[in-house]
Amino acid sequence: MKKLLILAVVLILAFAVTACGNDDDGDDIGDAGDTQVADAGGNQADEPADEPADDPADDPADEPEPEEEPEPEETGLHYGFVRDGAGGSHFVIVIGEGPDVWPYAHSQTYGGRAFEPIPGATYRISYNVTSDGDIGAAGWRVRWITDPYSYPYYTMADGEVVNNFPAAPYPEIATVIPAHFNVDVTVGGTYTLVVDVTLDPDQGYDELIGNITLRGTGGNSEWFANWVTVELLEDGPGSDPVETLVDWSRR
Repeated sequence: MKKLLILAVVLILAFAVTACGNDDDGDDIGDAGDTQVADAGGNQADEPADEPADDPADDPADEPEPEEEPEPEETGLHYGFVRDGAGGSHFVIVIGEGPDVWPYAHSQTYGGRAFEPIPGATYRISYNVTSDGDIGAAGWRVRWITDPYSYPYYTMADGEVVNNFPAAPYPEIATVIPAHFNVDVTVGGTYTLVVDVTLDPDQGYDELIGNITLRGTGGNSEWFANWVTVELLEDGPGSDPVETLVDWSRR
């Protein structure tokens, strides 16, 4: 009986030592500082550490908005105004392909023509313009030019008759280029200037044909255009428009 009691004490002590001993199986389960959770099979497993919160400073910067490209001038239109920072005020409607083909004028180096001109057709060109300030233009001339980029701009035949055709703003309509709008014009006013011009197929180089420009009287550049239109007419000056070819407005 005594031997049985001694054996029972030994077994109890051995069990106690085993239960309180360190975990020496080589992994970290049961070590101090571990948090254990049971998996689906009842086994103990390490609980994953909390993920660190996102740092806003680590977020990529927003992509910058793309800058808008400046809009190019409309094909076949070459213009600038002192009011907008240009060195001079002018508005050119380019209809020529080159000096060796009717209507015998250069096209824009970067643009081409505003429209393809038809020999013998009539076009209504309307300019709405403002004489700028107390020293603004007291008139405007619509003229033929060969090249908007190099002097002399005007055709020889244009220069010979440039002052021969005075005109008043709308409702008067000029029927020839060059036209000089210097009638009933006051400095500082806003006017619509209209020309119904027939493109003469019999005009030769340096004559009354080419690109079309609007300039201030006497070279005055204190003015600007508000809008410009070109319309193809049905049957000669004064007839109804059948198509709008240019519809420009100052932005």
